Amino acid sequence: MPQAHKEKIFFHKGLGADARSPLMEPGYLRAADGFVIDRDGVTKTLPAYSSGGLSATISAAMTPVSGLYIDPVSTYLAVLQLYDPAAAASKLFYSPSDYSAATQVSAGTVAYGSLDLGAWCPNMVQKYGNMYHIFGTNGGHLMIEAATGNMFNGAIKNPASAVTTADSGDAGNPDGVYICYASFLITFPDGMTYETGLSPSSAEVTVVTNKISWTDIPLAVSNQYLNLTGAVSIKRKLYRGPGAAGTLADIYYVATIDDNTTTTYTDDSSDVTLIANGVCDVTGYQPIGVWSTGYTRTVANAFGCFHYGRFYTTPLGTTYGHRLYYSEAAGGDTSTENEIILPIASKTDNWIDLRVCAPHGGVSVKGLVSWGTYLYIATKQTWLKKSGEDPDTWAMKKTFALHGVAASATICFSEEAGGMVYLTQDHSGRLGVASFNGDSSQLLASPKLDKILNENETSANDIDLTYTSAVKIGPYYILQLAYNVGGTIKAGYLNYILDFSRFPDVRVTKSLKRRSLTAWGDSAGTCHCYFPWSDQRYFTLHEAVSVSGTVTLRGFPSTLYPLTCDTSTYISTAAKLWTHDLCGGAENITRKKRLKKLKYSLYHAGDDATTYPPQVTLYVDGIATSITMDAFGDAEANGLDGGGSSYKESYRELSLPHGIECYTYSLSIAPQSSEMCTGLEIYSPWEMDLEILD
Repeated sequence: MPQAHKEKIFFHKGLGADARSPLMEPGYLRAADGFVIDRDGVTKTLPAYSSGGLSATISAAMTPVSGLYIDPVSTYLAVLQLYDPAAAASKLFYSPSDYSAATQVSAGTVAYGSLDLGAWCPNMVQKYGNMYHIFGTNGGHLMIEAATGNMFNGAIKNPASAVTTADSGDAGNPDGVYICYASFLITFPDGMTYETGLSPSSAEVTVVTNKISWTDIPLAVSNQYLNLTGAVSIKRKLYRGPGAAGTLADIYYVATIDDNTTTTYTDDSSDVTLIANGVCDVTGYQPIGVWSTGYTRTVANAFGCFHYGRFYTTPLGTTYGHRLYYSEAAGGDTSTENEIILPIASKTDNWIDLRVCAPHGGVSVKGLVSWGTYLYIATKQTWLKKSGEDPDTWAMKKTFALHGVAASATICFSEEAGGMVYLTQDHSGRLGVASFNGDSSQLLASPKLDKILNENETSANDIDLTYTSAVKIGPYYILQLAYNVGGTIKAGYLNYILDFSRFPDVRVTKSLKRRSLTAWGDSAGTCHCYFPWSDQRYFTLHEAVSVSGTVTLRGFPSTLYPLTCDTSTYISTAAKLWTHDLCGGAENITRKKRLKKLKYSLYHAGDDATTYPPQVTLYVDGIATSITMDAFGDAEANGLDGGGSSYKESYRELSLPHGIECYTYSLSIAPQSSEMCTGLEIYSPWEMDLEILD
């Protein structure tokens, strides 16, 4: 005698893969592509993208590898990195507004060498004053003004040549033996300033109450600093110090030449005047990362971070990888100067040896984070922290973190998790997502997320950890895995969304289904930004996409929170929600059933003939041939929207064809047309009426 049975169907727990499908807890899904769990019982498609054309210099063969979204509040400045297989190199593209045409950023000719723009680390962005600083895995340092979008070389070198000085023969105030110097004073278009260290010293000049004649005052090459558009104001500051038999106690300020063309100066300042002018603040300064006397860089910056008015960086490579370099603190003669000075100059011995507190004496730095009163140093093995602001008293300390950082660009701060969240990797190579609270670490969403990361989706390709990145948007942690396929980086091949709003319960969906490995077609670099302490809560998602050879930059800015958009279109390509196998409860796994009626509740924005309802598909015993439930007639199909906006979240019934018998079944929901679907909302629970036959 058949037994009547009702089974609830849920869609609210995210991806799950750590058990046999019929044994998965209710609410876990086998696919959640292009959906986000808005709140318990409401699962929604992600917003879609607006589009804008990109520069013709971008070809369809290029592969996006990473993106940086800098400042949506002021300029919507976007920077996108693409890999060009024809040149076998990464290229950097710049967009001054959210969807405008992008322009390639070229290295150009800079003094003492070229600026390499390839291989930028996706999340190494730090803001100080009006400047965003981007640090690349190739050791480069690029500065972008927040308001103007102008780009500049961050490695600004001291003058390379010395001034020439002589006794002018004219009576004056200088009286003694002196050595003279010059520095460059650079004011960027947005008002930030930087003074270089001193030039090489001049030859000694001896005068007896005579003026000093300065010639050959070095000129700065403006394109040493400028990489895109805009202009910098370059002045030269002059300094005088004691010669071998001189009586001055230090190096003192003489004067400022307010242009970058004049090469001569007549110095009539007495020693008393110099002392009143003040001591030189930039003695021993050099670009951080160490430049030798011949201006050859010996250490390239891998990561950068500003903390308590100093700039910290760790070197690229292994030779000096155990060092933490730091700049001199920002400091000017007036409070106004303190507000606009960029503290990016160092001294030769401005570094700390991290090996004093690293496990087993080995250090592989993966990032720097300023959080609270500590500067945290992420390593492959653990986390270290520096306390104190004064080099004479600060200290390096160990933490109890057992989970190091595998991918630098995945480090994000999570309010819900109470610390940093990041991708980690154990000694066997298994990936996981961990959190670090400043003292200890823990794995998140294990074992479900471990199964997804390591066995469900990634078996066919190797993850490239250099280009794997993440962004935190509201409670969502979007993990963008990158793959190296035949030597080509495929970023965006798989994007997971981890929902921390119910932490420590972490729910997982996928932002888009990306299984095709054709260049660009299903692979995209994303640009993200989120300001967690902003009242407006801006964020944006960008992707570079090619369709039939036409390349577009698409994305949307939003002031709504979270993951909502001011448009009425939604992602629909490959979007899919799919339950695990259902069987009337664990006790009925081995019993045969007859499916009779489905009670459902869903909504889509259109309720007319021009907008297709979603496609709900029933899978029976895993058979590939599905029964499409909107094929039973127009009345049933139109009813699948839950009755339109006035009946949102109401329940409808759909009688199933007679004779559907099975042991297990599952349901999937997907948009039916990429052009005419304006978003879905799925309301849990649904209910299946069935009969147990044995």
